[in-house]
Amino acid sequence: MQGLLWKGCQQQPAQLAIGFSRLLLNDGPIGRCPYGETKVQTRQRKLPSERRSEIVAVASRLAGETGFGSVTLRQVARAAGVTPGLVSHYFPTVELLLAEAFEQAMTFQMRDMFETVRKHEASVDRMRMFLQLNLDEQRDSQYLLWAHACLLGRDQPLLRDVVIRFLDTWDDELEKVIREGIDSGDFHPHDARKAAVHISALLDSFASHVISFSRSRLGILSEMVIDASERELGLASGTLKLS
Repeated sequence: MQGLLWKGCQQQPAQLAIGFSRLLLNDGPIGRCPYGETKVQTRQRKLPSERRSEIVAVASRLAGETGFGSVTLRQVARAAGVTPGLVSHYFPTVELLLAEAFEQAMTFQMRDMFETVRKHEASVDRMRMFLQLNLDEQRDSQYLLWAHACLLGRDQPLLRDVVIRFLDTWDDELEKVIREGIDSGDFHPHDARKAAVHISALLDSFASHVISFSRSRLGILSEMVIDASERELGLASGTLKLS
C-alpha cells in the first residue's frame, strides 16, 4: 500500500520512511482531518539530480568501506533503498558509477584539506599543516580508496581519467601553496612544480605502507617526508617538524 490511509477526525501519529529520511506526519496537509474526509499519503518523488547525487554518495561510502573492487550496482541499490533498475537508469555500468563516486569523494577530501591548510596565514605553518594531515595513519581508509582506484584504473578508462585529473589538480593546489611561500620569501625551491610532485610522491610512499600494515616503518618514513620537503623548499632542518 503506497499511501497512509486516515479516517475520521482523530489524529494518529505515524512515520513514513522515504529513502534515507523520515517524514513525521502531524498537523498539516496530512494528519488532522477537520471534516472527516479520508486523506491518503503519497510518496514524494525526488528530483533526478537529487536521486543521482544520493546514489553517487552511497557508492562513494561503500567504496570507502569495502574498496572499489567489491561494489556492484545491486549492492548500491540495496544500500540506497532503491531498485537496481533505478541505479542502472542513471548509471548503465558500474564503471561509470565508480568513476563519478571516486571523483566526488576525492574532490571533497581535497577541498576540505586545502581549506584547512589555508586557515594558517604563514606559509611555513601551511606546509606543516599539509604534512600533518597527510602523515596521519588514521586516514588509512582514504589511502585504501586511492590505491583501489589506481589499481582498477588500469583496466577502466573512465576511472583512470579521473585519477589523472585528480593528480593534476592535487599538484596544482600544492604548487599554489609553494608559490605563495616563494612570494612571501619563505620558500626557495629550484622549481615549484617539481617540488610539489616530489612531495606528493613521497606521501604516496607513506600511504602505501599504511595500507600494507608496515606500521613499524611509519615513523622513519614520516621523518623522511618532512626532511625531503624541507630540502625541496630550501628550508632549514627542523623547520617543518611536527609537534
